[in-house]
Order: sequence, then C-alpha cells, then structure tokens
Amino acid sequence: TQSGDMDVTKLRVGDCVADLGEKSYYTTTKAIPCAQPHKAEVYAVLPLSGSSLPSQSVLDEKGNEECGAELESYAPSAFDDDSVQITYLYPTKRSWAQGDRAIACVATFDTQRTASIKGK
Repeated sequence: TQSGDMDVTKLRVGDCVADLGEKSYYTTTKAIPCAQPHKAEVYAVLPLSGSSLPSQSVLDEKGNEECGAELESYAPSAFDDDSVQITYLYPTKRSWAQGDRAIACVATFDTQRTASIKGK
C-alpha cells in the first residue's frame, strides 16, 4: 500500500492502517506500508450479495463468524496473541448505494507493529 488517506471501501487484503481509532463509522483511513509503524491490518474482504443492504444483524453475524475463521488462516498465531483484536468494516446505506459490497476484516493491535502478521 502507498501511504495516504484512502476510501475505506478501497481497502484490500494486506493493507496496513496507521490507526483506526475509536470511530463508530469510517469513510477514509490512513493506509501505509506494513513496514511503517501501524496499528491495524486488513486480512480478509468478504463479499456480500443481494440487491439491498443486509440487516445489521446479518452483517454482524457474517463479520463475527467469518472474520475469525479468516484470521486463523491468514495469521495462525494471532489467536494466541492477546494484543490482537478483530474488527470489521461493513457497508453503510450510503456506501452500499455507491457500490460497496464487502465486509473488510481488520486485525487491530494494542501497540504499533512494523511488519505484516500474514503467515505468522
């Protein structure tokens, strides 16, 4: 990833993020190369189907269930690391109308890291 602010709907697997912070929703975030200090990494993008935005309960169920399984595949040792948490970014009504059709699974870290967690 090149450094700079980017639309969260453009995040891809392997993108690192300076810090997601504590917002309730995101439109942009600061993406950086994983070699630079960062506090989050996108490790999966789950496609959504259908013509209308799924309900919040459906989004939460898919995010909670599938993001955990995806992290185990992407970074097997992450489950043994108490400083790694799972969060996910999902479409809003506005982003769905603009073509956002995916949930981004994101690993967040208590302290900054300077390498990808992939394969570790």
